[in-house]
Amino acid sequence: MASLPYVKGVRTRYRNTLTEKIDYCAEIISSNLDESDIERLITNSEKCIKMLKMYGDKLELHFEKLACAMAEAQPENSKELERVADEDMKLCSEASDSVMELEAFVEKMVILKKKSDTDQADGKLTPSENERLVTVQEQMKDMMNIQIHHQQEFMAYVEKRDKEKRNESSVKLPKLDLNMFYGNKLHWCDFWDAFDCTIHRNEKLSDIEKFSYLQSKIGGDAKRAIAGLARSGANYKVAVKLLQERFGKTQEIIDIHYKEMLSIQAPSYKVESLR
Repeated sequence: MASLPYVKGVRTRYRNTLTEKIDYCAEIISSNLDESDIERLITNSEKCIKMLKMYGDKLELHFEKLACAMAEAQPENSKELERVADEDMKLCSEASDSVMELEAFVEKMVILKKKSDTDQADGKLTPSENERLVTVQEQMKDMMNIQIHHQQEFMAYVEKRDKEKRNESSVKLPKLDLNMFYGNKLHWCDFWDAFDCTIHRNEKLSDIEKFSYLQSKIGGDAKRAIAGLARSGANYKVAVKLLQERFGKTQEIIDIHYKEMLSIQAPSYKVESLR
């Protein structure tokens, strides 16, 4: 297993890249728009979206390595692991929001570009084109202001939660030895049976502690399915319901198994095919 300093260094590089791309997203959206810049903005936005998704997934997958390294080097420091999980979850949530904002921005830019190209092909003048671009820019700025407001609310919630935790007696959490779940429906039953027995039915754990464990053991599509939920006791049951409805429907799992069985190639009458 890699050393704790090395794993932390990799995490820092991933976080720095994500932060840089989130800032670049805000810069693109708030930049002064001009007809000649539309194509460049679309290209830069699509590149930024790709980088945000890639490094967001990398940071989520890397958390398991970091958790193992910290558990081995600092087995009693559960608060540090929870702090790291909170920081990474917040950054990944910001990255997801930036992706949605950029995708909406690109969609509007594509519409404006098609309209501009059509007007130019028809030889029409477009005196109101700049006005439409300014309107789009103002809408994107409004979205940024809403995002800032949500971030402020989240930080206030975190501060309140930390204050409450300092007034509570510390609880030693049980060590987890569960496989990660990344969204493959065929693996859901195995994952949930283990998690249900170890964490979900553990009456010694609060709902917020269960939510923390749940977030630390999922990634990929499963992580994104509940990315919009703030970490709180009230949201734990909501997260479980969302995951069960998305990945745990019995009939869908049966259908997937059935399709895989149908895709198995029938053996020929040669000896090699029976091996």
